[in-house]
Amino acid sequence: MVAVREDACDYSLERCWWCGSPFPPLGAKKYCSDYCRRAAWYVLNPGALRESSARFRKNNPERAKEINRLAYERHRDARLETSAKWSKANPLRKAAAEERRRVAKRGVLGEVEMAAWLAMVAVAGGLCTYCGKTRPLTMDHRTPLSRGGRHELANLIPACKPCNSRKHTRTEEEFRTLLASERRLGEEGGAYDVAPWGSCPDIDVAARDMPGPSIDILAA
Repeated sequence: MVAVREDACDYSLERCWWCGSPFPPLGAKKYCSDYCRRAAWYVLNPGALRESSARFRKNNPERAKEINRLAYERHRDARLETSAKWSKANPLRKAAAEERRRVAKRGVLGEVEMAAWLAMVAVAGGLCTYCGKTRPLTMDHRTPLSRGGRHELANLIPACKPCNSRKHTRTEEEFRTLLASERRLGEEGGAYDVAPWGSCPDIDVAARDMPGPSIDILAA
């Protein structure tokens, strides 16, 4: 709600379209100051502001980098604090963002929608597909990127970071074979710390009962 001063009832004055403050009538002027004019323009023209910023970055790449660098240095502590809070509150989105950076660095084709990835995690019940434990999950590629795999939903499976790191450049089938072998050895020796083959549900990305974007996990 815009606060209006008491003298705003004086109709010999114009009232600012943005803040409601009275000012002497000056032709078709609608705002009491340049600040109010710019503030109103930002609100009324969000698309134009984005397009203008994009054109500036395209036409002045070095200047844009310098502005971003100075802005980061000026607000570094606040940004790091905000980023840390977001990462803690959104571990799955954080993991997906890190994977996007890694994929972009490698120049691998493919794209994964966040809603689809979160739905896949929900189908898995938040469990690692390999060890069956409740741990922070990462995107594991069934066929590793280093062996020609694509960054797409059909090539992804939820896995905890220890299992993902241990899998390394193996394919899903190769890693599951290794886990099955270790399971047999563990049963013989009385120790076992990996989930048996098939104990965790295989994720079918085309399953009709896959939760949509309205699932509770998306609200996290």
